[in-house]
Amino acid sequence: MNSEITNYTDPETLTEYFFSESIMDRSGDYYQGTLNYDLRFNDNGHRLQAMMYYSSRFNESYDNQEDVPSDASFEPFDVNDEDVFLEGVRSTEEGDEDSYRLKVDYSLPLGEEQKFEAGMQTRLSNENNTYNFSFYNNEADEWVNDPDFYNEYTFDRNISSAYSTYSGNVGILGIQAGFRGEYTDRSISNITGDSFVINRWDWFPTLHTSLDLDDKHKVMASYSKRIRRPRGWYLDPVISYRDRYTLRKGNPSLEPEYTDSYDLSLMKRFNKGFATIEAFYRNTTN
Repeated sequence: MNSEITNYTDPETLTEYFFSESIMDRSGDYYQGTLNYDLRFNDNGHRLQAMMYYSSRFNESYDNQEDVPSDASFEPFDVNDEDVFLEGVRSTEEGDEDSYRLKVDYSLPLGEEQKFEAGMQTRLSNENNTYNFSFYNNEADEWVNDPDFYNEYTFDRNISSAYSTYSGNVGILGIQAGFRGEYTDRSISNITGDSFVINRWDWFPTLHTSLDLDDKHKVMASYSKRIRRPRGWYLDPVISYRDRYTLRKGNPSLEPEYTDSYDLSLMKRFNKGFATIEAFYRNTTN
């Protein structure tokens, strides 16, 4: 990626022009495996399912930015000229992550129009990253690491959940009600020696209902609560530089995002199709 950079003072007394070339590369090794188990007690949907999942990755990346002085038209000066200096910075990252998931689901039909479901899930992840920032020493013709911006970062997160759902029809009324509880154990540490730990319970109810007014009209209403958690590098408070003009800093106090969703819809059937009018309300916090 090429770019044109102008540096100047304000009020303008000195102006410098640079032609900048940015070279990025990313590579890594990735592995994953899944083991499934399915036990059917009968042919009516009474079953027990289990799943084990594992993934591993190692990746490394670098971002070089080299700035060559140029004229006002951004035509680079001759870099072989001893009076012209090449300026450059480089950021490198190495990281590995191991993730595990264990899930068990149980389903029990209750007659022809009702069903009970329950399950448990555990998700474990461990992530380690190393970050270096270096500059180009023109006189020595080599890259030199800057220890002020070196960082080692560890992110561990374990999420365990249990959930159950009931669904069925009572006359013209259809109901699906569920509840999920989640426990989060999360820790973050970096080269500064600081540690940020969270142990928290979260609760997520859901309710979906439908009412058949007649053969052609149906009303549906639902409520659900969802969560979206920040990624690991959103939380690291140590500043890391991508280049001389771009830096990144996370906030370990970031809260997860919660969304309460309400939906109401009316469906009308026709001979060869249907039409739906829907209204919804979303309330997101954090």
